[in-house]
Amino acid sequence: MSYVLEFIVAPLPEDDAATAWELARKIIEAAPQNGPPHPAFVRLHDIITSVYPCLSSYADDDMAIDECPWSDGPLIDNFGEQSGSLGIVDSPDFISIRGFVNNIATELGINVLDEQMGKIRWSDPNMYLDRRYRIYVQGVEPGLDLEEVACALAGAYHRDQSEVRKLLLEQGNFVTGLNWISALRDQQLVGKLGANCTIGPDHAN
Repeated sequence: MSYVLEFIVAPLPEDDAATAWELARKIIEAAPQNGPPHPAFVRLHDIITSVYPCLSSYADDDMAIDECPWSDGPLIDNFGEQSGSLGIVDSPDFISIRGFVNNIATELGINVLDEQMGKIRWSDPNMYLDRRYRIYVQGVEPGLDLEEVACALAGAYHRDQSEVRKLLLEQGNFVTGLNWISALRDQQLVGKLGANCTIGPDHAN
């Protein structure tokens, strides 16, 4: 059984949760079934699948499909003009993945309905989109091999493996000059590949 998040691009009242839920339900029920996805949903889809590929992108015999967190695919088919949804399967990384989706969606101006938690996360585009951020790596997750993590990061970011290994050992800036949404995305990807990392302001920018 998957954990379902629902999405609304229309504004919802933040001062009255009951009214917000009622309005959201009306929007979902009235939404066209076959319309093209809203541009914000397309961007959400593209960002989250750049870290966790869509279920439909795997070959039938690809064992890595077991690592896919999405319950169905193509994922883009779950999004329409006004509303959308996606299911996240249970896994050790479930909390991190749910938080990642929530953070990206709200930064893109999308409201997230979490019926299982009885919560709405209202859209909250960052006020400082002109600021720049960096991803700072701090070694690797306990139990992981440094060389394997360096190899994975080097492949994902088209970097020299020895350079990446040095950054992991010396704890330094891995990616710089990012806007906030890109920083959220890269933090998730770098963490998924096994490195301890944090987002910080890019003072050079």
